[in-house]
Amino acid sequence: MKTANRYFAMDLLRVFACFLVIHQHCAEMFYGATGHTEVGDDTFFIGINTSFGRICVPLFVMVSGYFLLPMKDCATQFFKKRLTRILIPFVVWYLVYSVFNMFRNNGTVLDATCDFLGILVNFHEVWGGHMWFVYMLVGLYLITPVISPWLERVSLRQLRIYLCLWIVSTLLPYLNQYVNPEMWGACFWNPSPTLHYFTGFAGYFVLGHYIRRYGATDAWRAVLLIVVGYAVTAYFFIQQMYVSYEFADLEMGFDFNSLNVVMMSYGVFCLFAKIKWQGENRLGRLLSDFAVRSYGIYLMHMIVLLLVYDTLLAIWPEAYQVITTDGYTYHRVLGGIPAVLVAMPVHAVLTFVIVYIVARVLGLLPKANKWLGV
Repeated sequence: MKTANRYFAMDLLRVFACFLVIHQHCAEMFYGATGHTEVGDDTFFIGINTSFGRICVPLFVMVSGYFLLPMKDCATQFFKKRLTRILIPFVVWYLVYSVFNMFRNNGTVLDATCDFLGILVNFHEVWGGHMWFVYMLVGLYLITPVISPWLERVSLRQLRIYLCLWIVSTLLPYLNQYVNPEMWGACFWNPSPTLHYFTGFAGYFVLGHYIRRYGATDAWRAVLLIVVGYAVTAYFFIQQMYVSYEFADLEMGFDFNSLNVVMMSYGVFCLFAKIKWQGENRLGRLLSDFAVRSYGIYLMHMIVLLLVYDTLLAIWPEAYQVITTDGYTYHRVLGGIPAVLVAMPVHAVLTFVIVYIVARVLGLLPKANKWLGV
């Protein structure tokens, strides 16, 4: 695998973001394996352990903006190159997941066919929940030719005004919760209120470009943003766990587009951007190879994660033991230590290592790069 002429700091960031994605999905086994939120004696430790992982997707989007904005090719070339690279692996792996789900749940070929054809409507919420990322990424690519001419001419002041308006929009999860669920003109007949067009992942996309163009903030500011953002994220997640039954109700302070997650994401990105190591040794080449395969690893990781979970559950049942008493859920392992502090890291690391090995092996197949997204 060719990894020369790469920006190694961004490769490290991709690897880090991949691990956080896997870690986040492993964490869900400890607070939502039953299909709804599970509050218990380890809720605090779950919040402490999993809240930092919310920066995973924003980091990927910022890396895309860092390299892709403004668009350098014509729109036709850009779409041909970028959409082909993400859509072919997406379709292939969606088919794999459809078949995997059929065998895992004793389904039929008809079930798998219906699952696969559903790709035209939306991702599968259970086994393909992580596929939402691809739909969002396609949307960012489609808007790239629109914003690129503006980014080529925009001044620092104008770019900061845009980002400030986007940052104000990241307060919406809290404003909708504590002020009014329909802010600034939102209503059932108007899904596009004030700042609607400034919300979402487009802000992260442009923020990545901003950092490349004007540089990363000082390390001490980055660390401060990370600490404050993490504290707010963990606090609201833990508090929401006690009042939420459905996963959707947890998203207020856990939302990818909330201010606290933006703070963490910006801080972490800036710290990685300051890394001087060029990855000249064997470890560096290994990490760059992982980064090259990161999109395919993202697509396939849920299969490996579920198989690792099944294995751990079979050979280490006490790590995932669930005891419910008076509405509380208890996970215990190793003499009373909360399982989230032991089994979750083990699950995440095993999945992280195995999925990379699988990606390397699959990469040996003919024309594998096309459906691995390399």
